[in-house]
Amino acid sequence: MMIVGLYVRRFADADMGMLEGASLNAPYAFHWVTDVRVEGQSIVCKGAGKPMRLPFRGTARGDRAVVTVTDPIFGPIKFDVHPFKRSDS
Repeated sequence: MMIVGLYVRRFADADMGMLEGASLNAPYAFHWVTDVRVEGQSIVCKGAGKPMRLPFRGTARGDRAVVTVTDPIFGPIKFDVHPFKRSDS
């Protein structure tokens, strides 16, 4: 799978969220979140097809959320989520 697009500053401009530092070789249930929409100070999205709501905060470098993914060896791991906009091409 190939994802083409750009990181954006705000989740309001994003359609997915990328997990900072998540290894694509790791056996996580998901490596990014999709179907991102903003509701108040949370993003409503999906990880591995399951709906979730993640609170986010604005920083000087743009919006950030945090998600916890369970690794079968190391247990729960937290990742920062960055707003990302897929390109149409």
